[in-house]
Amino acid sequence: MPFVNLNFGFRKILEMSDRNKKIPLSLDELLKARSAKSGKTETTGKSSNTMFLTKGQRLKIQNGNGPKTEVIEKNKLSINNLNNPSKSNRPNVVPSMSKVIKPIPNNRNEDKNRKKNKFKFEWDEIEDTSSDYQPLVSISSSKPLGGDIGRISKNSTIDKFEGVHWSQKPLDAMTERDWRIMREDFDITTKGGKSENPLRNWKESSISSKLIEQLDILGFSEPTPIQRAAIPMVLTGKDIIGIAQTGSGKTLAFLIPLLNYIMKLPPLESGYDGPYCLILVPTRELALQIETEFFKFSRKLKFGVASLIGGHSYDENIAKLENGVEVVIATPGRLLDCIEKHIITLNRCFFLVMDEADRMIDMGFEVQVNSVLDFLPPGNQNPYPIIDSGEKRRTTMMFTATMPKSVEKMASKYLTKPAIIIIGEVGTAVDMVVQTAIQIPDESDRIKELQQILSSGNYRAPIIIFANYKKTYTNSKRSCYSTDERRKNGYFNCNRCCRSWY
Repeated sequence: MPFVNLNFGFRKILEMSDRNKKIPLSLDELLKARSAKSGKTETTGKSSNTMFLTKGQRLKIQNGNGPKTEVIEKNKLSINNLNNPSKSNRPNVVPSMSKVIKPIPNNRNEDKNRKKNKFKFEWDEIEDTSSDYQPLVSISSSKPLGGDIGRISKNSTIDKFEGVHWSQKPLDAMTERDWRIMREDFDITTKGGKSENPLRNWKESSISSKLIEQLDILGFSEPTPIQRAAIPMVLTGKDIIGIAQTGSGKTLAFLIPLLNYIMKLPPLESGYDGPYCLILVPTRELALQIETEFFKFSRKLKFGVASLIGGHSYDENIAKLENGVEVVIATPGRLLDCIEKHIITLNRCFFLVMDEADRMIDMGFEVQVNSVLDFLPPGNQNPYPIIDSGEKRRTTMMFTATMPKSVEKMASKYLTKPAIIIIGEVGTAVDMVVQTAIQIPDESDRIKELQQILSSGNYRAPIIIFANYKKTYTNSKRSCYSTDERRKNGYFNCNRCCRSWY
């Protein structure tokens, strides 16, 4: 089979086509042709004004079909215009780079340039929320973290007492950290907005000097945690809810600010003007206990206090009120009866204390308490506000061991933005109460064991002895002490509720 080389045939055909194809003149050949027609000779072989023509223009010049002179003249004109920028009659003149004068920078155009160079999002500029952004604090005026630390003088009070315990510092050297440590030391927790700093001692408070002297005489050298937290707040006119353990000193916590308030008021003109302060308690025993504490201060401070409780006739209640009293301690039921019988009026009462409020609710006094509180005048009628700013309002203090919903409902109705003070854990016994259990197998030996405990000298008065029966109470009283010994040691007895105070 014969072999035919097709590539050889194609190569021949391509060579023949290339021979017939016209090749355009080069740039040098075109320049020589132009110089020959113009009668000029180029010594260098290159024109000083070089023109660049397209491939189509060069083919037309080579074939003689195109207007060579017109194309050359147009290009020559454009080149001459570049060399002569002074001519103003030419269109679209481009100045020489050496003649360009740089514009003076203008800050007004910076915003325009920024807008031109601004990245354009897909959404409209009207929808851009960042354009109206205004920072709360300008960056130039903001201070770095800890910027004021270096400004504290080395001789400042804070620097002198750095590292010293809060109890050894003066009041003006106390920092926020010291106050926080103090609250942790006494297990004080406060809620309800800004709270006052705890009371370090009696002398640093705004309590009357006469009252402080009486506290020193009675032996109250240091305030308890509930007193440290509650007293400063009440002195500023703030309502409080104190949640503290039994035996934590709640009585003195409301007694001190109450007496401090009374000492600023004018004396009562008549016996029926009504009390300045009202204390509601659940039981008559608690009312008598609080009345006894008030008597300790009334001897020096000269103010009247009366208790309105059950077990006494209304004539006895009238006799207590006829000389005028600044403080009334009452149970809800008996007080409501006295109000309805017009024995007492609360028109001038703008200081209210509710002690053991949760217990009053548990004992079924909620309706009576609400009725009594409705008889109180509104706070804006108070002619003697507790705070120096002159704001007319009533001061209310509520103390409770627990915080059920019924107590919260009462507090939200009758208290104004109260501060909640919590001491320790809610519902637990106070740390100062020590319980010791002694097992006695034979009941006949109980009196003998009681005599040994009392004669040991480990316990001092007052001592409370609880008995189930009045007969047991009488026998134990006769067996332990004689009448002369009880009088000599200052012991007394209480026949109510089979309780004996030795």
